[in-house]
Amino acid sequence: MFTALKLTELTFIRLLLRIFNVFGIAPLTLVQQGPQKEVRFVSSRLAVLYTYAFIGTIGVSNVMTVNAIYTQRYEKKMSLFHIIDFCEIFLGTFVTTMILCTNCLKNRTFSAIATKIYRINESIGQLSAFEDGSGNKACNKARRGAEHCFSIVGLIGFHALLTLIVLSSSAFYQENFVLFVSGATRNFVITWLCLQYAVIVKILQRSFSRINDLLRNLAGGRDAARINNNPVKNIEMKNRYVIKNGHFDETTMPQLIAKASELHYALVRTIDEVTGFYDYTILGAVIYIFVCLVVFSYFILDYIIEKRIFSTVEYVNLFLWIVSFMSAFIALTMYVTKTLNEEVSINLHTITNVFSRQPLSSRIEVLRLHGMTSKHRVNELYADPSKLTELEKMLE
Repeated sequence: MFTALKLTELTFIRLLLRIFNVFGIAPLTLVQQGPQKEVRFVSSRLAVLYTYAFIGTIGVSNVMTVNAIYTQRYEKKMSLFHIIDFCEIFLGTFVTTMILCTNCLKNRTFSAIATKIYRINESIGQLSAFEDGSGNKACNKARRGAEHCFSIVGLIGFHALLTLIVLSSSAFYQENFVLFVSGATRNFVITWLCLQYAVIVKILQRSFSRINDLLRNLAGGRDAARINNNPVKNIEMKNRYVIKNGHFDETTMPQLIAKASELHYALVRTIDEVTGFYDYTILGAVIYIFVCLVVFSYFILDYIIEKRIFSTVEYVNLFLWIVSFMSAFIALTMYVTKTLNEEVSINLHTITNVFSRQPLSSRIEVLRLHGMTSKHRVNELYADPSKLTELEKMLE
């Protein structure tokens, strides 16, 4: 069953990569290497060449669009709005080119981040195998996992449908086909970049939620407090987090605590890396979306301003782009907020409780697993436990 779930997960990831490859924002491919079939994200030369060709298409189509708009739509007359419209085209061309070039030049960084996120999720899944999988708790976990998958599938599916509708409307742009291509390429890259960032943040949010649940239980959550009041069920609580073969291994609990805290810290560092990678590209995308909304608003109100009426398909496209931009931006904002809430929901007090609830030998073992103490210092820690508290604060 685990193998089937993993294959389904890999198929879903490959599908997402193919979708992002179409828009040139993920020149990666997924491979399985070694006897253990370890999953890695690596650079794809074919995808990189496609991205550079996509950049060329954007440049040529936008140059032709500027000439066509200036000579035909505006009849070589410039007003304030005409200048804003041209600024939207130039800004969109610059931002999309910057996004695609960044993805190509930082391809190895992107593949390393993607591999790290996958490995962290895989490690969290292995830790979750030690938890009790029965009762309402297992049902709640399964429900949260299903909601996580459905939210990503729903978001991608909705925007894929919008993309198909916009592409199908190209049949009505026979005379202004270059104008359609230039606008569509710019807007598609911006929209799907926001979606890509939203999907990655959503995956990180789910990872934080899973590791935080484990840390809360280790620190003495509501379930742990209820079980610890019953000396008979205290053994069940240990077995829940230790091993499935029915006996308790004293060295396994410290290993679990060390691994859980290490994964939590790795997630925090990964969020910093993801934020640094998307920093300027997302900022440029948000600025472009704002300028586009100003231009779209003018086109909608153009009948009142200049008594000009555009075709029905142009108004439909304007509406679709507004919906596409706003839904992608709202999803990104919502997922970022939830991820930040998950990141700060586990405070130092909770992590401190994880260590303070353990016996002295287990606490020393956790520090040893983190490489913060050596064999010759173990006797000193047993003799003076106050030094142990100082080391644990350094670990936090």
